[in-house]
Order: sequence, then structure tokens, then C-alpha cells
Amino acid sequence: MQSKAIPNIVLVSVCLFLSALSTAEGQTSTATLKGTVSDPKGSIIAGATVKAQSEDTGLVRTAVTEESGLYVFNFLPVGKYVVTVAA
Repeated sequence: MQSKAIPNIVLVSVCLFLSALSTAEGQTSTATLKGTVSDPKGSIIAGATVKAQSEDTGLVRTAVTEESGLYVFNFLPVGKYVVTVAA
């Protein structure tokens, strides 16, 4: 009886482990990066091109600032980014 119980516990443990793996793979971690572009005097810069490049993957996203100088990058994979602006 005891020899049958151990394989069943192992089987249940393996099934739970595989279930946890499939759940973890289904989750996606993203982030939002936003800011305002202004000149050294504090004046807002509309229409500037902002580029965010991932240091880890090289992924590049671009955005253009709104009239308020605001830029937003939605759904970025979590990581470190280098942000540059061209006005």
C-alpha cells in the first residue's frame, strides 16, 4: 500500500508543477512609460520624437509628443530603456 501512495504523490506533485508552469507562461508583464518633454527653460515641446530602446532586447518604440509635451509608451515589456528625444 505504501509503495502505491508514493508514486501517486509524485504524480500529483508533477501535475501541480506543470500546471504552475503553464500559468506562469500565460502571464505577461508590461509597463507604461510616460513623461513630458521641455526645453532647459521649462517650455513645453510639442511634436518632438521620443524613442525608447530596450537595453536588454534592442526593442525600439517611438512616440511623438502631444501639444502638452506628453509622450506615452504603453505595453512595453518590463526592463531597462534608454530614452532619447529629437525636437
